[in-house]
Amino acid sequence: MENNKKISLSILSDIHILARSLMANNKEFNMAIKYDRKFLVEGEGLLKKALELASLNDSKYIIIPGDLTKDGEKKSHLEVREILKSWTYENPQRNIFLIPGNHDINNKQAFDYKNLKKTDYIEPREFFEIYDFLYKDKVLEFYKNSNIFKSHLDFVNKKFNRDFKYSYYCQGYGSYLARIDNNLENKNSLTLLFIDTSIYSCDYEQNHKDGKTNVVGALDKNVMKWAIEKIDEAKCRKDMIFVISHHAFIPNFRDQRLVLGPFIIKNWKEKYIDDDPRINDKLPIEVLADMGVKFLFTGHLHENGTAKYKSVLGNEIFNIQTGSTVTYPLPIRHINVLDDIEEFNGFSVDLKTQLIKSFSYENLSGETIKIENSIAYALENQLSLKDVLFNYVHSMAKNPMISEMNIKKFLIDRINTALKINLPKKGYIGEILKFYKDKFPIHIEKLGFINIFDADGEMFIKIDSYRSHAIIKAKDLEECLEILIEQFEEKIMTTDNIIYYYDKLMKKGISMPISKDGHSLYDFSNYIYQYKALDEKTTPSYVVEFMAKLNNPNYSITDQIIDYCQDEINEIFEFLTKNIRFEIDGSKDKFFNKLVSIKGIFFNSLIKYLKRKSNNLFDLLTFISKFILKKRRVEGVDLAKYIVNYKKITNIKQNLGKKMLGRANLRSYIIDLVKSINNEVIETYENEDLNERDHYFSYVEYEDE
Repeated sequence: MENNKKISLSILSDIHILARSLMANNKEFNMAIKYDRKFLVEGEGLLKKALELASLNDSKYIIIPGDLTKDGEKKSHLEVREILKSWTYENPQRNIFLIPGNHDINNKQAFDYKNLKKTDYIEPREFFEIYDFLYKDKVLEFYKNSNIFKSHLDFVNKKFNRDFKYSYYCQGYGSYLARIDNNLENKNSLTLLFIDTSIYSCDYEQNHKDGKTNVVGALDKNVMKWAIEKIDEAKCRKDMIFVISHHAFIPNFRDQRLVLGPFIIKNWKEKYIDDDPRINDKLPIEVLADMGVKFLFTGHLHENGTAKYKSVLGNEIFNIQTGSTVTYPLPIRHINVLDDIEEFNGFSVDLKTQLIKSFSYENLSGETIKIENSIAYALENQLSLKDVLFNYVHSMAKNPMISEMNIKKFLIDRINTALKINLPKKGYIGEILKFYKDKFPIHIEKLGFINIFDADGEMFIKIDSYRSHAIIKAKDLEECLEILIEQFEEKIMTTDNIIYYYDKLMKKGISMPISKDGHSLYDFSNYIYQYKALDEKTTPSYVVEFMAKLNNPNYSITDQIIDYCQDEINEIFEFLTKNIRFEIDGSKDKFFNKLVSIKGIFFNSLIKYLKRKSNNLFDLLTFISKFILKKRRVEGVDLAKYIVNYKKITNIKQNLGKKMLGRANLRSYIIDLVKSINNEVIETYENEDLNERDHYFSYVEYEDE
């Protein structure tokens, strides 16, 4: 160990720099800033201030666990390189270690806001070519040079028949081993094991495509096999071992897997199967714990957090997550590693969170702006729940995955997952009827007996009532359904419609009064969102009172919101249903004649009535509501309440709650989750001078049983 057995490091995570040459003071960039919960214009100034704070901490080493750029722009990477290079040139003993994040490689979102066109992004090889000067003298081995990697890469290339330009990398490509003292004969140093969890190759990409990136991460077994060999070598050198990756290996607050699942490696709960007992039947985090690793440093979520994991064998490891330099409250971490081998037979590790409390940056007009109170600045300019809600949906509505969604494919995929079957693109209705055939016949009051038949491989539904019958062939039902789906995609599922109706409903919903003094649901939600304390001494009375309401099982916030937003719900409902028309080539007769064959007075009369009265889905639901809701005219608010309070729907919600959340009561889950996130984050940010090793490692504890 150097400097009297002390090594000082700082962690700066998710710095998300966008090159100045790609910025512009125009509508497109200003919208991008609103959509992105990041200080993009201020990013360079914040990074330079973070480096300054690292220098004041006497840190000679900096770790950046990924997401160096906004969206992987090559120009942004080059700009980051120059800033980091300047810091290392101030002192030849300085080094910076980094790993790519999900934003950094193969990111086709890279955009030039000045010229309003796409800009170059980088591929995996380029990432390490751009930054190699920072850490190459300290690298002992790259995973990509190992026999384990080469063997697995050959397997991946053959399995996916890859294009040659992608054939040099696969999952974990950027992993490497570094050491503070690169003289291996010297004992008791610090080994840094960087594991590249970002997904940008076909073996783990969600659709097995190359040249793309995913938000979620993964830790391939082959990377882990290489990693444990490096850990064993480090232990033989009597080194302290830090593992660094972009994605967390376990949730950093309770139930994170449910609400922010993409911020954990997707195989965090999957045990490896391997001949090596060090890996076999163990979770990724469990392998590290049982190998003797105590500290895993990650980023990605833009929040400080620490989770402790305890394995079956009783070994503990801490997953320490560092927030972003461009997201409230602008944290970095400092780490001091002390060699206490001789005195205590081990190492001491002190960790401290420091906030960037002031900084300077250049605005879009080229003026230098000094921010004296970063927290107040962030609260005013960034941490507004209203902006986040609106901007998120605006962004999603413009996402081709939403605006160009194939509804039919989406529904088939959901049914396949739910029923564990494989429906064809054509004939799927027939397959669904076959699946449920043994559940029939059934009897519905006032309608009659319904049965499903298979006649020489052709499925159909038969309804018998009052000596009449109706036959609906599966292929005809499928054709009519696709006509309705096409209308939904063309008339309803448009970007403008999604944004307009979401804005209208959300603005009304969050304005709902929740207290006598006029505070709204938005006031409450925004208070929670800004990580303020939840105790009766310091919390505003309206927050305390509303939390008490939420805790009351007799209080239904759902019914309250539905009542308050009834005009908006009715408007949306009418828009949705009146734009779905039962027509083929403009003819209702063609539609109903295609859909159903009838015989007998009852069904003849019924279909004639429907043809005459049902011009669209709204008319049909109005007709049905006479029997279900006992009302002559259907309203969206009535249907919403009926669905929410329908016993079977309630049972489904409770069953889902038990299965997904561990409890039937969704209200209690939300309250506990809010308290968990707030208490953990508040404690970190309000006690930044404390030694986190002693204070913060009890946030979330996991034990394998």
